[in-house]
Amino acid sequence: MSFTPMGNMMFRQQDHHHEQIAQQAATKAGPSTTTKMLPVDFQPTPYTVLFGRGKKCTQACGNRRLRVTAMMFLDRYAKAETKDQKSEIVTEIQGTVQASCPGGRGAFVRENSEGHWIEVDSIMAREKISQVLRDLLHTKYRSSVKNKIAVRRKRRIQARSSITSMDTTMSSSEEFQESSTEFDSSSEFDPTVSRDMFE
Repeated sequence: MSFTPMGNMMFRQQDHHHEQIAQQAATKAGPSTTTKMLPVDFQPTPYTVLFGRGKKCTQACGNRRLRVTAMMFLDRYAKAETKDQKSEIVTEIQGTVQASCPGGRGAFVRENSEGHWIEVDSIMAREKISQVLRDLLHTKYRSSVKNKIAVRRKRRIQARSSITSMDTTMSSSEEFQESSTEFDSSSEFDPTVSRDMFE
């Protein structure tokens, strides 16, 4: 599977956004949210999904596999009518990833500031899976990363267009004022001319 530079950049933005959303979900969940420190010699497997920023996470084999796995469930997810149905699909995907990792551990991990791998909790893992599904259905979900990026791009274009329009209007106004000033100065009232005209 090959990825273009633009595609890689998009995936980096998506993965970073997924992590932010997952962390927000974990914060809302309260104190029941827990993470587990993995053994010091732990190394991510080709099926491990990494949380974090940069190419290390974006290009990780497990992150790519997650997107491919999610695509296999995409039709069902798109047709799901209730939250429970969607939740079941997320559970299936989560189980698929965990079953691919030895002992079901180290399926969804992040690296701390000391370079140690930590297994994220189920809430963060599920939110990441849900966000991947929404991104794949970006035309249907306003919360997808692609849709948000498109909206931001559209707003930037509109803002630039408005600034250009304002500059053009101001320039035209200044030119009009300059021409009016020239007209006024060239047609000053001359009382002698007026008397000659009426005598």
